[in-house]
Amino acid sequence: MDETTEAQPKRYSVMMKTSLLSVSIILTSGSAIAATIPSWLKAFPNVARSNVELLQTLPSISVVFATLLSTWVAKWIGVKRTVIVGLLIAGLSGITPALVTSYGAFFASRLMLGVGFGLVNSYAVSMIGMFFSGHERSNLMGYRSSCEKLGSSLTTYVAGVLLVSFNWHAAFWVYGLAFLLTILFAIYVPEPSDEAKAREAAAEGPKTKEKQRVNGKVVFWTIFCILYLIPIIASYTRITEYVTTNHYLSLATIATALSLAQFAGILTGIIFGPMLRVLKFTFEPITIALTGVAQLMIALSTNAWVIGTGVILTSMISGVVVAYVFNLAADVAPKNSLNLATSLMIVGCNIGTFVTPLVLGWIGMFHSSSDLGFTFLFFGWILVIVGILMLFVIKPLSAKVTD
Repeated sequence: MDETTEAQPKRYSVMMKTSLLSVSIILTSGSAIAATIPSWLKAFPNVARSNVELLQTLPSISVVFATLLSTWVAKWIGVKRTVIVGLLIAGLSGITPALVTSYGAFFASRLMLGVGFGLVNSYAVSMIGMFFSGHERSNLMGYRSSCEKLGSSLTTYVAGVLLVSFNWHAAFWVYGLAFLLTILFAIYVPEPSDEAKAREAAAEGPKTKEKQRVNGKVVFWTIFCILYLIPIIASYTRITEYVTTNHYLSLATIATALSLAQFAGILTGIIFGPMLRVLKFTFEPITIALTGVAQLMIALSTNAWVIGTGVILTSMISGVVVAYVFNLAADVAPKNSLNLATSLMIVGCNIGTFVTPLVLGWIGMFHSSSDLGFTFLFFGWILVIVGILMLFVIKPLSAKVTD
């Protein structure tokens, strides 16, 4: 049944495809435990708020370095083993805060969680290209993207249930999912053959000796990714404490809203293309300003429905804002430099995520950190103003590069 000929590509089982795709479910779970942050602040009363909040975003910086090292690791132990090691590291480090209440151990575990994700990250995508081609490959790439969004929503929901039903430590058991994914991957996904690796390399296009480079537009959009992610991550970092201390929403309600916010990203991903075709150059300014409006809904209302809607809209809209930037990469990058441009933008997103607690700490030096609503008010107005200003500069910044 699994026999192949030179003329006919190998057919893989449904379980093999499912196991390969399911790896992506865990990769977006870094912020699944966002609702537990107020409990961390109580557990570590002698640690500065910014250092406690840093625990949420810490995986975003280590994932960058681990992703860069994953190719070297794969050459040493093989692609399949690299993914398995990454999943095991993610699982073990992910559940560590469920077992200990030490800031040092917590810090190290979150750092290692990013390492685990980084080892898996690139191969969750490239292995699809190694095993499949044509329409099947395209379909599976789409399914993989949906798995990421579904995984983010699912893990956030499960972590919220564990938090409400037990305690904040229990929420980290959600990362035990990595062990199940490890078993499925180890059983059903084979090691890619040399021919499969060569096919993926060929699919990337011919190699060029021309040195990749960046231009002003790539630098601008990379910096944009850094700055735009700060208010988005700040929202996730502060929202639970803000609504529960002010008694706007219960812990169970905000945990559910955070899960729905992740799931809503699937819907906006579907309509991204049609929206872009209709709005064209005004797409990015409008969506940036709308992100600010969503933040202001949270800051200026005491109504649970309005605040919950603001939380969900923040996730929905921010997803397409970032998608616009990556969609733009092919137009603004210099010739033969798309990979470098995309990589820089990805790094920009991770840097923005990582530095958010540090920025919040800096803002707290000038404004009382106990006034949590100020975070949403401050970033909300900034985003609205930036969105308006972008209307005047977006066209030249998005224009296709001809060199």
